[in-house]
Amino acid sequence: MGIALGWVVSFLAPIYGFLIITFCLVMCDAYTGIKAAKKRGEEIMSKGLRRTTEKFVLYAIAILLARGIVIAFEIPAQYFPLVYIVSGWIAYHELKSNYENISEVTGVDLWTRIKQQLHSFLKPKEK
Repeated sequence: MGIALGWVVSFLAPIYGFLIITFCLVMCDAYTGIKAAKKRGEEIMSKGLRRTTEKFVLYAIAILLARGIVIAFEIPAQYFPLVYIVSGWIAYHELKSNYENISEVTGVDLWTRIKQQLHSFLKPKEK
């Protein structure tokens, strides 16, 4: 039993941060989504809340699968950071969804403002 527990801990330890932030982003998306739906006058149904749970489970599976592939094929993270790529895309989409919901509730278009700031920050400086 101790060996199995040790293996599980060694498998999950490097990715627990990805799982935690994914959980937080999904829960925040559920909250902001409920607020946005109420603002639109939509009825809140348990089907939507169930979808939140399913979404987190599926995202967690995607991250766990990426970690499994990295281990099984002994892929060095510096050459192909698969777990970072998968987690990054998940985080990007959930963050965007959160900001869109917040914008709908508050009227402040955060996503567009962030994109503009990133664009101006990443744009090469002219000399």
